[in-house]
Amino acid sequence: MISPKTIPVDDSQPIDASKEETPKLDKNGLSQAEAAAIEKSAEKETVEEGGKQAEEEAKKTYFAPTTDILHPPGKAYLQVNRNDFITMRDSDMYDVGRLDPGNDWLPAVDLTPYGGETGGVSRQHGRFLYRDGQFSVEDMGSTNGTFVNDKKIAARKKFKVNTGDRIRFGRVTVIFHII
Repeated sequence: MISPKTIPVDDSQPIDASKEETPKLDKNGLSQAEAAAIEKSAEKETVEEGGKQAEEEAKKTYFAPTTDILHPPGKAYLQVNRNDFITMRDSDMYDVGRLDPGNDWLPAVDLTPYGGETGGVSRQHGRFLYRDGQFSVEDMGSTNGTFVNDKKIAARKKFKVNTGDRIRFGRVTVIFHII
């Protein structure tokens, strides 16, 4: 019995090369089947590339908001962690702190969902101000202080902030971005 992988060869008969059919080649020296396979592969790569480009664009829009699409010029956002952003765009003053439902206090930048209570964020901890095209941060007399790039700022004094500054309210750190 012959196994499926074994091909019997009859060495007693000479091979007549004139009877073998040679495939027709195109100008690149490829057979019709080879050319079709390459074309199909190229189409697949183009579709995959287009899909990857669209996916990358979607990521850019989500993770790196642009001024043109999501935000008016001159405003800012805070990056709380890798995937969470708090936008500051509708006002020139943004209170920072924790929710206090008993006193109807809801700061514009509520750090409660980001560990604000256990992280030492006061209810009325600080404030961002936007004046004359410049952002500043101010500590409102908080218990655990406000820090810009690990330097404690004085209470009730404005401190200018720039894109990339690390601002810490108590033990909760955000990264400031101007858009």
